[in-house]
Amino acid sequence: MATYAGALHSDVTMRGMWLSSCQRSVITLSQDGACVMHPLPSPKHSSTSPTILRHSGVVSGCTVSDLPPVAVLLGLGIDGISLSCFNVLTGEELPTTLESCTGETSEAQQNGVQLEELSSAMGLCMSGCREWVAIGSPQFGGVRVWRIAVEEGGAALELWCTVDTERVDALCITPERIVIAGSGALFFGQMGETRGKCVEMNSISLAEPLVPCGLRLLQAQGGTTVLLCTDGSMHLLSNAGELLKVQIEGVPEVKDVVLVSDGSAAGRLAVLGTARGLYLCDGFDLATDVSDEGLQIGCVGSIMNQQCVVCLDAIQPDCVLAMSETAISFWLL
Repeated sequence: MATYAGALHSDVTMRGMWLSSCQRSVITLSQDGACVMHPLPSPKHSSTSPTILRHSGVVSGCTVSDLPPVAVLLGLGIDGISLSCFNVLTGEELPTTLESCTGETSEAQQNGVQLEELSSAMGLCMSGCREWVAIGSPQFGGVRVWRIAVEEGGAALELWCTVDTERVDALCITPERIVIAGSGALFFGQMGETRGKCVEMNSISLAEPLVPCGLRLLQAQGGTTVLLCTDGSMHLLSNAGELLKVQIEGVPEVKDVVLVSDGSAAGRLAVLGTARGLYLCDGFDLATDVSDEGLQIGCVGSIMNQQCVVCLDAIQPDCVLAMSETAISFWLL
Protein backbone atom coordinates (compact mmCIF):
# COMPACT_ATOMS: atom_id res chain seq x y z
CA MET A 1 0.00 0.00 0.00
CA ALA A 2 2.92 2.37 0.68
CA THR A 3 6.62 2.40 -0.12
CA TYR A 4 9.37 3.80 2.12
CA ALA A 5 11.14 6.57 0.17
CA GLY A 6 13.85 7.66 2.59
CA ALA A 7 14.17 10.02 5.54
CA LEU A 8 15.45 13.42 6.57
CA HIS A 9 17.50 13.18 9.79
CA SER A 10 18.06 15.83 12.45
CA ASP A 11 20.83 16.25 15.03
CA VAL A 12 18.41 17.90 17.46
CA THR A 13 15.07 16.85 18.93
CA MET A 14 12.16 18.09 16.81
CA ARG A 15 8.72 19.00 18.14
CA GLY A 16 6.94 20.22 15.03
CA MET A 17 7.03 20.59 11.25
CA TRP A 18 5.10 22.13 8.40
CA LEU A 19 5.43 22.27 4.62
CA SER A 20 5.94 25.40 2.58
CA SER A 21 2.92 26.31 0.45
CA CYS A 22 4.93 25.50 -2.70
CA GLN A 23 5.78 22.08 -1.19
CA ARG A 24 9.47 22.48 -2.08
CA SER A 25 10.72 22.48 1.50
CA VAL A 26 9.79 21.29 4.98
CA ILE A 27 10.33 23.54 7.99
CA THR A 28 11.09 21.99 11.37
CA LEU A 29 10.95 23.35 14.90
CA SER A 30 13.21 21.93 17.62
CA GLN A 31 12.61 21.65 21.35
CA ASP A 32 14.76 24.74 22.03
CA GLY A 33 13.00 26.81 19.37
CA ALA A 34 15.47 26.46 16.50
CA CYS A 35 13.68 26.77 13.16
CA VAL A 36 15.29 25.12 10.12
CA MET A 37 14.17 24.92 6.48
CA HIS A 38 15.05 21.72 4.61
CA PRO A 39 14.76 21.77 0.80
CA LEU A 40 13.12 18.67 -0.66
CA PRO A 41 15.04 17.01 -3.51
CA SER A 42 13.51 17.42 -6.95
CA PRO A 43 14.69 17.20 -10.59
CA LYS A 44 14.95 21.01 -10.74
CA HIS A 45 16.21 21.63 -7.20
CA SER A 46 18.65 18.99 -6.02
CA SER A 47 20.20 20.95 -3.13
CA THR A 48 19.48 19.46 0.29
CA SER A 49 21.48 21.90 2.44
CA PRO A 50 19.28 23.16 5.29
CA THR A 51 18.81 26.86 6.05
CA ILE A 52 18.59 28.02 9.67
CA LEU A 53 15.88 30.67 9.93
CA ARG A 54 16.23 31.14 13.69
CA HIS A 55 18.74 29.52 16.06
CA SER A 56 16.37 29.61 19.06
CA GLY A 57 13.27 31.17 20.57
CA VAL A 58 10.66 30.25 17.93
CA VAL A 59 7.38 29.12 19.53
CA SER A 60 5.16 28.75 16.48
CA GLY A 61 5.05 29.25 12.72
CA CYS A 62 3.16 28.75 9.48
CA THR A 63 3.63 29.27 5.73
CA VAL A 64 1.40 31.59 3.72
CA SER A 65 1.23 33.28 0.33
CA ASP A 66 2.49 31.81 -2.95
CA LEU A 67 4.31 34.64 -4.70
CA PRO A 68 6.66 34.03 -3.03
CA PRO A 69 5.79 31.57 -0.25
CA VAL A 70 6.49 33.17 3.14
CA ALA A 71 7.29 31.50 6.46
CA VAL A 72 5.81 33.51 9.35
CA LEU A 73 7.45 32.83 12.72
CA LEU A 74 6.55 33.86 16.25
CA GLY A 75 9.55 34.17 18.56
CA LEU A 76 9.82 34.68 22.30
CA GLY A 77 12.45 37.11 23.53
CA ILE A 78 13.17 39.42 26.44
CA ASP A 79 10.60 41.95 25.21
CA GLY A 80 7.87 39.38 24.54
CA ILE A 81 6.57 37.93 21.25
CA SER A 82 7.81 39.12 17.87
CA LEU A 83 6.72 38.22 14.35
CA SER A 84 9.21 37.57 11.53
CA CYS A 85 8.75 36.76 7.83
CA PHE A 86 11.10 34.78 5.57
CA ASN A 87 11.13 34.16 1.83
CA VAL A 88 10.91 30.35 1.59
CA LEU A 89 12.53 30.28 -1.85
CA THR A 90 15.68 32.10 -0.73
CA GLY A 91 15.68 31.76 3.07
CA GLU A 92 16.12 35.52 3.40
CA GLU A 93 14.34 37.47 6.14
CA LEU A 94 11.92 40.07 4.82
CA PRO A 95 11.53 43.60 6.22
CA THR A 96 8.11 43.46 7.85
CA THR A 97 5.41 45.95 8.79
CA LEU A 98 2.35 45.12 10.89
CA GLU A 99 -0.88 47.03 11.52
CA SER A 100 -2.05 47.09 15.15
CA CYS A 101 -5.62 47.11 16.45
CA THR A 102 -5.37 50.90 16.79
CA GLY A 103 -4.78 51.25 13.05
CA GLU A 104 -1.13 52.21 13.45
CA THR A 105 1.40 50.50 11.17
CA SER A 106 4.90 49.80 12.45
CA GLU A 107 8.01 50.84 10.58
CA ALA A 108 9.64 48.11 8.48
CA GLN A 109 11.66 45.83 10.76
CA GLN A 110 14.35 43.44 9.54
CA ASN A 111 14.60 41.34 12.70
CA GLY A 112 10.93 40.93 13.53
CA VAL A 113 8.04 43.14 14.55
CA GLN A 114 7.15 43.26 18.23
CA LEU A 115 3.57 42.27 19.13
CA GLU A 116 3.38 44.70 22.01
CA GLU A 117 0.41 43.13 23.79
CA LEU A 118 1.98 39.67 23.92
CA SER A 119 4.46 39.32 26.77
CA SER A 120 4.47 35.50 26.87
CA ALA A 121 3.69 32.43 24.76
CA MET A 122 1.09 31.18 27.25
CA GLY A 123 -2.02 30.05 25.36
CA LEU A 124 -0.61 31.17 22.01
CA CYS A 125 -2.07 29.62 18.84
CA MET A 126 -1.34 30.29 15.17
CA SER A 127 -2.78 29.30 11.80
CA GLY A 128 -2.06 30.36 8.22
CA CYS A 129 -3.69 29.76 4.86
CA ARG A 130 -3.01 31.50 1.53
CA GLU A 131 -2.74 35.21 2.39
CA TRP A 132 -4.21 34.90 5.90
CA VAL A 133 -2.35 34.76 9.23
CA ALA A 134 -4.38 34.20 12.42
CA ILE A 135 -2.96 34.48 15.96
CA GLY A 136 -4.90 33.62 19.10
CA SER A 137 -3.93 34.57 22.65
CA PRO A 138 -5.69 35.29 25.94
CA GLN A 139 -3.71 38.54 25.98
CA PHE A 140 -5.50 39.48 22.75
CA GLY A 141 -8.83 38.49 24.27
CA GLY A 142 -9.34 36.17 21.31
CA VAL A 143 -7.97 36.00 17.76
CA ARG A 144 -6.62 38.56 15.31
CA VAL A 145 -6.42 37.94 11.58
CA TRP A 146 -3.97 39.72 9.27
CA ARG A 147 -3.80 39.71 5.48
CA ILE A 148 -0.23 39.50 4.22
CA ALA A 149 1.10 41.10 1.04
CA VAL A 150 4.66 40.72 -0.27
CA GLU A 151 5.85 43.70 -2.27
CA GLU A 152 9.28 45.09 -3.21
CA GLY A 153 11.12 42.58 -1.08
CA GLY A 154 9.11 43.24 2.09
CA ALA A 155 6.06 41.79 3.86
CA ALA A 156 3.14 43.94 5.01
CA LEU A 157 0.51 42.56 7.39
CA GLU A 158 -2.82 44.41 7.34
CA LEU A 159 -5.13 43.79 10.27
CA TRP A 160 -8.28 42.34 8.69
CA CYS A 161 -10.62 41.27 11.50
CA THR A 162 -10.82 40.05 15.10
CA VAL A 163 -12.66 37.38 17.08
CA ASP A 164 -13.60 37.78 20.75
CA THR A 165 -13.26 34.62 22.85
CA GLU A 166 -11.99 33.91 26.35
CA ARG A 167 -9.77 30.97 25.42
CA VAL A 168 -8.14 29.56 22.29
CA ASP A 169 -6.97 25.94 22.58
CA ALA A 170 -6.71 25.37 18.83
CA LEU A 171 -7.14 27.52 15.74
CA CYS A 172 -7.70 26.92 12.01
CA ILE A 173 -8.29 29.45 9.24
CA THR A 174 -9.27 29.18 5.58
CA PRO A 175 -10.18 31.94 3.10
CA GLU A 176 -13.83 31.13 3.80
CA ARG A 177 -13.99 30.27 7.49
CA ILE A 178 -12.27 30.57 10.85
CA VAL A 179 -12.61 27.80 13.45
CA ILE A 180 -11.63 28.05 17.13
CA ALA A 181 -11.70 25.43 19.87
CA GLY A 182 -11.79 26.73 23.44
CA SER A 183 -13.84 27.24 26.60
CA GLY A 184 -15.58 23.88 26.15
CA ALA A 185 -16.96 24.75 22.72
CA LEU A 186 -16.17 24.87 19.03
CA PHE A 187 -16.64 28.29 17.42
CA PHE A 188 -16.85 28.91 13.68
CA GLY A 189 -17.64 31.92 11.53
CA GLN A 190 -17.47 33.06 7.92
CA MET A 191 -14.62 35.29 6.81
CA GLY A 192 -16.60 36.96 3.99
CA GLU A 193 -16.83 40.75 4.20
CA THR A 194 -15.29 41.05 7.65
CA ARG A 195 -12.65 43.69 7.06
CA GLY A 196 -12.37 45.93 10.08
CA LYS A 197 -15.00 43.95 11.97
CA CYS A 198 -15.31 41.54 14.86
CA VAL A 199 -16.42 38.25 13.30
CA GLU A 200 -19.73 36.84 14.52
CA MET A 201 -19.23 33.23 15.55
CA ASN A 202 -21.55 30.24 15.80
CA SER A 203 -20.81 27.73 18.54
CA ILE A 204 -21.24 24.06 19.36
CA SER A 205 -20.83 22.95 22.97
CA LEU A 206 -18.40 20.07 23.46
CA ALA A 207 -19.70 17.33 25.70
CA GLU A 208 -17.45 16.14 28.50
CA PRO A 209 -14.85 14.67 28.51
CA LEU A 210 -13.86 16.18 25.15
CA VAL A 211 -10.75 18.37 25.51
CA PRO A 212 -9.48 19.83 22.21
CA CYS A 213 -5.81 19.35 21.36
CA GLY A 214 -5.77 20.27 17.67
CA LEU A 215 -7.63 21.30 14.54
CA ARG A 216 -6.76 19.92 11.10
CA LEU A 217 -7.92 21.23 7.74
CA LEU A 218 -8.71 18.64 5.06
CA GLN A 219 -8.54 20.99 2.09
CA ALA A 220 -9.57 18.56 -0.62
CA GLN A 221 -12.83 17.98 1.24
CA GLY A 222 -14.00 21.52 0.52
CA GLY A 223 -12.42 23.10 3.59
CA THR A 224 -13.75 20.52 6.05
CA THR A 225 -12.18 20.88 9.52
CA VAL A 226 -11.37 18.01 11.89
CA LEU A 227 -11.20 18.43 15.68
CA LEU A 228 -8.74 16.19 17.55
CA CYS A 229 -9.22 15.61 21.29
CA THR A 230 -6.94 14.42 24.09
CA ASP A 231 -8.94 11.19 24.53
CA GLY A 232 -8.00 10.14 20.98
CA SER A 233 -11.40 10.90 19.48
CA MET A 234 -11.82 12.74 16.18
CA HIS A 235 -14.78 14.91 15.18
CA LEU A 236 -15.59 16.53 11.86
CA LEU A 237 -17.12 19.98 11.43
CA SER A 238 -19.11 19.89 8.21
CA ASN A 239 -19.68 22.89 5.97
CA ALA A 240 -23.25 22.89 7.26
CA GLY A 241 -22.00 23.48 10.83
CA GLU A 242 -22.62 19.96 12.15
CA LEU A 243 -20.12 18.22 14.44
CA LEU A 244 -19.87 14.53 13.58
CA LYS A 245 -17.90 11.88 15.46
CA VAL A 246 -15.51 10.07 13.13
CA GLN A 247 -14.98 6.34 13.60
CA ILE A 248 -12.14 4.69 11.71
CA GLU A 249 -12.15 0.94 11.29
CA GLY A 250 -9.49 -0.65 13.52
CA VAL A 251 -8.17 2.68 14.85
CA PRO A 252 -9.57 3.39 18.35
CA GLU A 253 -7.42 6.49 18.99
CA VAL A 254 -6.34 9.20 16.55
CA LYS A 255 -3.37 11.45 17.31
CA ASP A 256 -3.08 13.18 13.92
CA VAL A 257 -4.62 13.06 10.45
CA VAL A 258 -3.75 14.48 7.04
CA LEU A 259 -5.32 14.22 3.60
CA VAL A 260 -3.32 12.67 0.78
CA SER A 261 -4.73 12.90 -2.73
CA ASP A 262 -3.69 9.75 -4.60
CA GLY A 263 -5.58 10.50 -7.79
CA SER A 264 -8.97 9.24 -6.61
CA ALA A 265 -11.91 11.61 -6.33
CA ALA A 266 -12.02 11.66 -2.53
CA GLY A 267 -8.34 11.14 -1.81
CA ARG A 268 -7.16 9.16 1.18
CA LEU A 269 -6.52 9.96 4.82
CA ALA A 270 -3.24 9.15 6.56
CA VAL A 271 -3.99 8.64 10.25
CA LEU A 272 -1.57 8.47 13.17
CA GLY A 273 -2.93 6.00 15.72
CA THR A 274 -0.45 4.41 18.10
CA ALA A 275 3.06 5.78 18.47
CA ARG A 276 4.30 3.87 15.42
CA GLY A 277 1.04 2.95 13.72
CA LEU A 278 0.20 4.87 10.55
CA TYR A 279 -3.02 3.94 8.79
CA LEU A 280 -4.27 4.64 5.28
CA CYS A 281 -8.00 5.22 5.13
CA ASP A 282 -10.57 5.77 2.43
CA GLY A 283 -11.77 9.25 1.66
CA PHE A 284 -15.35 9.98 2.68
CA ASP A 285 -18.58 11.32 1.28
CA LEU A 286 -20.75 13.22 3.77
CA ALA A 287 -23.80 12.44 1.64
CA THR A 288 -23.47 8.65 1.99
CA ASP A 289 -21.06 7.76 4.83
CA VAL A 290 -22.87 9.39 7.77
CA SER A 291 -25.03 7.27 10.11
CA ASP A 292 -26.69 7.86 13.48
CA GLU A 293 -23.34 6.97 15.09
CA GLY A 294 -21.39 9.53 13.06
CA LEU A 295 -19.03 9.26 10.11
CA GLN A 296 -17.72 5.79 9.30
CA ILE A 297 -14.36 5.51 7.49
CA GLY A 298 -12.75 2.30 6.27
CA CYS A 299 -9.07 1.42 6.77
CA VAL A 300 -7.30 0.07 3.69
CA GLY A 301 -3.77 -0.48 5.01
CA SER A 302 -1.16 0.35 7.61
CA ILE A 303 2.49 1.37 7.93
CA MET A 304 4.72 0.58 10.87
CA ASN A 305 7.27 3.38 11.11
CA GLN A 306 10.63 2.52 12.68
CA GLN A 307 10.47 5.39 15.17
CA CYS A 308 7.70 6.85 17.33
CA VAL A 309 5.81 9.42 15.24
CA VAL A 310 4.93 12.86 16.62
CA CYS A 311 2.93 14.32 13.72
CA LEU A 312 2.05 13.95 10.04
CA ASP A 313 1.97 16.04 6.89
CA ALA A 314 1.61 15.30 3.18
CA ILE A 315 3.16 16.30 -0.13
CA GLN A 316 0.47 16.16 -2.76
CA PRO A 317 -0.41 14.07 -4.58
CA ASP A 318 0.96 10.88 -3.03
CA CYS A 319 3.55 11.26 -0.23
CA VAL A 320 3.04 11.05 3.56
CA LEU A 321 5.55 12.67 5.93
CA ALA A 322 5.87 11.07 9.39
CA MET A 323 7.92 13.08 11.87
CA SER A 324 9.60 11.45 14.86
CA GLU A 325 11.79 13.34 17.32
CA THR A 326 14.93 12.91 15.19
CA ALA A 327 13.78 12.13 11.63
CA ILE A 328 11.09 12.70 9.01
CA SER A 329 10.20 9.57 7.04
CA PHE A 330 8.73 9.75 3.54
CA TRP A 331 6.14 7.18 2.39
CA LEU A 332 4.84 7.01 -1.18
CA LEU A 333 1.32 5.72 -1.80
